[in-house]
Amino acid sequence: MPKKKTPPKNTEEKLDVIIDLLQKNDRREKRRSIGALIHGLFSLIPAFILLLSVWYIYSNGERLLDAISRKAAEQAAAITQGQAAGILDQFDGFLR
Repeated sequence: MPKKKTPPKNTEEKLDVIIDLLQKNDRREKRRSIGALIHGLFSLIPAFILLLSVWYIYSNGERLLDAISRKAAEQAAAITQGQAAGILDQFDGFLR
């Protein structure tokens, strides 16, 4: 069986116990503060990325939209030509 700690007998011993507990708590609080700082910095990274992407889209938005619309028009033209060629082949088959 573990021995029970004897309670402090006089005021000096009581104060020493209190000081030890406060020093332990101080070390824990320092670690918690450092952990909270690191956690806070990591939580700022997505906000920074969001702001950076918004700025990029704002400064290059016209060029991006132009490229997207050009690509969409090319794809639509390719699909339309493919379907039109198939329809014309079917129509030509009906005429013969």
